[in-house]
Amino acid sequence: MPVARGNPGATVLDQNAGTVSCMASIAPTDHQQYLQISHDTLFRAYEVVPRLANIEARLSSLESRSTASPVSTTSASLIPERDNGPLSIARLPDLHTAASHKMLDGWPRLRLHIHPLEARPLALYQAVDASDPLLTRTWGETQRLQEMPLKDILQTINQLHQRIQELPLVFTYLFTCWPEFSSDATVAPLQHLESSLLPSPQKLSLHRLSIHQLLLLSMGLRLLGPSQLTELSETSSLCEISFALCLERLWVLHANVDLDSLSLILTIALCLVHLWGRPFHSLGLLQSLDSHFERLILQNAGSESIMHKLHACAIIHYVLESDILTELDGIPSRTAKMLGKYWPSTLNSSIDLHATAGPTDSQRILSLMKRHKELRSYLNHITQDLYLPEKANATPHELAQPIQNYSARLRQWYENLDCENQFARDVMTLNLRGQKLPIHLRELALRYYTCIFLLNRPVLYFYLHEELEYNIRPLDPATVNSNNGLWVHESCKNCIEAATLIIHVHKMDAELSTTTEKAFVSWCDIQMLFAVYMVVLQLKTASPQRRGFKDAGEIESLLDTVMHVMERAPFTSANIERSLVIMKQERQGFSSAM
Repeated sequence: MPVARGNPGATVLDQNAGTVSCMASIAPTDHQQYLQISHDTLFRAYEVVPRLANIEARLSSLESRSTASPVSTTSASLIPERDNGPLSIARLPDLHTAASHKMLDGWPRLRLHIHPLEARPLALYQAVDASDPLLTRTWGETQRLQEMPLKDILQTINQLHQRIQELPLVFTYLFTCWPEFSSDATVAPLQHLESSLLPSPQKLSLHRLSIHQLLLLSMGLRLLGPSQLTELSETSSLCEISFALCLERLWVLHANVDLDSLSLILTIALCLVHLWGRPFHSLGLLQSLDSHFERLILQNAGSESIMHKLHACAIIHYVLESDILTELDGIPSRTAKMLGKYWPSTLNSSIDLHATAGPTDSQRILSLMKRHKELRSYLNHITQDLYLPEKANATPHELAQPIQNYSARLRQWYENLDCENQFARDVMTLNLRGQKLPIHLRELALRYYTCIFLLNRPVLYFYLHEELEYNIRPLDPATVNSNNGLWVHESCKNCIEAATLIIHVHKMDAELSTTTEKAFVSWCDIQMLFAVYMVVLQLKTASPQRRGFKDAGEIESLLDTVMHVMERAPFTSANIERSLVIMKQERQGFSSAM
């Protein structure tokens, strides 16, 4: 049975510009003649006029916008009246079909090429993850690997502090909210120790470091790499050992969870999913914190500074847990409810920030984290409306309204971004700029592209495999016609454009990365690349009249790029290796079927 598909862009409104569809103005007697226009001509005509109208509306809104009134009235008018109010913070549904691995279960054209023993990908991933020795091996016989020159420890942590704005946003956000991670708290004690140890240099046992220092050391070794540090042998082993020592101390943190322990557990959970590719372990940590969140909120309701920090923790918890549960099955915790209850307004710009961030950087960090929270909430709403199990066989006609609504909201969200936080929304513009996006802007762009991709993916699946769908559930002629409207074509193009943008951003990262600046690819990025790969792969077998999206050469190039990025992921993971095997198997199966 196919998985839930996303709704079409809009029955009356154009997906991109909000203009009235020209299908509504065509008389029945002219319909046959209208349908004889070539497929490519239709696409060109449909693209140009609405996009020009959208550009004019955008220019008009920018001219009329003032700093006191940043909301575009043009975009706001596109949202249906009944949905005009702000959306609440949404939690993911307890069960949904949006996960990339569920495409292998639910999309017949993909399921054909999976070996029967691998028919349940999630169970397979769980088994592979459980047997992965990473972070679970013992180091008792390698005592020398548990020591490191003190000057190298200092250099690694110092480098991380100096490049805090180049870390993934969640780490920058967390570290700037907690003075316990600051240079004064982590580097100064080591400098004092260095001055007291003679002769120099001296090696220091990693067991003597605090958990804050161990976390920063493991992150520095992981993210910066040996080329940015002094000549360290066995950097990878030192990185793994220092993080494994953090995991050993988790029981101490859980014994008495205070505000500092909460931030440390969240940091470890972030590292597990972003730096080590261990989502099941990370999810277990996150879901152990529910009762601690509520207890700390009730105990500190009168302290504004502590409530600000709890707010920061709640946002990180909400975004990270939602990202993981988009791909894994599980019941979401109560963080979304707590955010709506205790912090119903937008992100408070008065959060006290520490460490190296200046006033401008502080505000930018807060603004970007707020935007991530908004997009994550939009994606949760999209999952609720499009990817519930009962929507598995829904047609574009049945799903039109939510896609229309969320398309308009996402356009408005983008138009309300500050100019410095805006990014390309089409491949041509992205390639013309030809420069690697700063990491924080890159993360925001990828999350936006993911929203567009998942919003329109079900329509593209229906469009590519329409004959299979009608075999499952024959429809009346009127519904069939509505499922082939021009907005359906535009929705398909939006899905493919978003998929291509995701691939091109990762491609630019890989091409423009240097020996001193590595491309950051998280586990969540890997899962989205897997989903994008499976969608692009199916364009190869589309019928000739439905190949107006990508030519065969471009499809192969996109598939090669995804494989290249995943093969060079900055961390080793048995799950990534298994995903690559499945991808190669699927591609070979599609090639032999053509």
